[in-house]
Amino acid sequence: MSPDRSFFSGLLTGVAAAAVVVQIWFAVLLAPLRETYSELNATAIPPLTAIVISRAWQIGVPLAGAAVVLALIGRRPSRLGPYLACAMMLVMTCVVTWWCSQSPLRALAEGVSDQNEVPIHSASDRKD
Repeated sequence: MSPDRSFFSGLLTGVAAAAVVVQIWFAVLLAPLRETYSELNATAIPPLTAIVISRAWQIGVPLAGAAVVLALIGRRPSRLGPYLACAMMLVMTCVVTWWCSQSPLRALAEGVSDQNEVPIHSASDRKD
């Protein structure tokens, strides 16, 4: 393996490993949301949100990600494709986990801000 490829394979392995650490952090950070959302109406929670806040997702994704990273380290493929695919998959999993877990909160915040809007009238709209 050339030095350039070795550098990029190490870099991509580091990105993938960091994404696994982020998923572990999400498992701790998002655990209270499971309780919060359980108090809400179960039909009001989008299906993807229910998946990403489930214990199976929060335990399974970091374990699967760690297994893939360890497999990459153990096999050391000569091409960059597997490293790139692994890093992209794990980073996108982090993005999806965060976005989907927060979507009911964003919807709730948008609903509150819509109710609190005060119509703004210009001086020409005033009737004296």
